[in-house]
Parts: sequence; structure tokens; C-alpha cells
Amino acid sequence: MMIKKRGSSNYEGFEDAVAEKKRKIAANGVSTAVVTINETRACTKEETLAVRRKFIAPSQTLFFPEDPLKIVKAQGQYMFDETGTPYLDCINNVCHVGHCHKYVVEAGCRQMAELNTNSRYLHDAMVTYAAHLATTLPGNLSNFFFTNSGSEANDLALQIAETVTGHTERLTVDGAYYGNLSTLLELSTYKRKLLGSHTILESCL
Repeated sequence: MMIKKRGSSNYEGFEDAVAEKKRKIAANGVSTAVVTINETRACTKEETLAVRRKFIAPSQTLFFPEDPLKIVKAQGQYMFDETGTPYLDCINNVCHVGHCHKYVVEAGCRQMAELNTNSRYLHDAMVTYAAHLATTLPGNLSNFFFTNSGSEANDLALQIAETVTGHTERLTVDGAYYGNLSTLLELSTYKRKLLGSHTILESCL
């Protein structure tokens, strides 16, 4: 059911709710400065790591765990740590046109300022984009599934393959990582090597 809201502002009581949240987090043993965004100062790398260890599941592993990078911004092909040191990004597979590309940022801001929802509603942007993509592909490749992550895309690919072939046999390569969904963890030998016989849930306990 969708309910159309009338009357009071969406932001009524927002500041009080934020203040109460900060009090609860501080009571949990975390410095108020650590959970305050853009007010007094940025967290040090050590503070960020301490809070992460307290609140983020250990199965969500860090790159370079002995001395993890604290990345605070990115531009083009580079990522920058809190000291301003640049790193050539050879890992991320999301930013195909580089980090913080001017046109991508502008388009994203325009859309989020107008609407951010799912594909179960009609919207011109989705169908127009699909029609444009179809002109770049050969033959009958003209039906699209839009997904929001690699995990979702890979899980969908498995479903399509099983539906079309009627088979469930799969091949994977050593060291592979396909995503965090249960169907993909079974194929991700990279995760299996990290966790051994433990499941993702067990590693969080």
C-alpha cells in the first residue's frame, strides 16, 4: 500500500532525532566526534578503524589489513587518503569513466533531487535508456534487466542460465569472487579460502 502524506514537514523533529542518536552512540563507548559529520574535525585513521572494528562485521574484510588505507576522496583514476596521497585505482570496477566524473555526478544529482525509486513504476529515463542501449547491440539483444550491483547481476545470470538450460551444473575458477549472495558464495572460492569451513554468519559471531 502507498500512503500519500499530508500536512507536516518530512523533516519535523529531524534534528532532535539526530541528537538522540548521537547520545546513544556515545553511550556505547564511541566518541561523539567520531559520529559527528562535518562539525568539528574529521576522524583520525585510528579512530575510524576502532569504530569499524566495533560496529562492522569482521567478515567485511579490509584491503591491506595490516595497515588499511583510509580513502577520503577520488577523482578520475586516482583515490586519495586522508593525507592527500594519491593511489592509482586498479581495483574498483564500478567507476568505468573514472571517479567523480563531472557528467555522471551532475546527472546523478539531478535524478536524486527529483526521484530515487525502483523499476516497478513507469519512468521515461528507464525506457529511453533501454531503447538507446538496444541500438548499440546486435540482433535480438534488445531486452534488458537493470540491476544495482554485481551480486544482483550475477545471481540473475544464474537464474537465467538455469531457466534456459534446465541444468544446475556450474564451473568456477580458482580464486574467483562473484558476490555476497548465498548463491554466489557457493561459487566464490576466494571467500571460501578466507573463511575456511566457517560461514559468513559464523565469522560475525
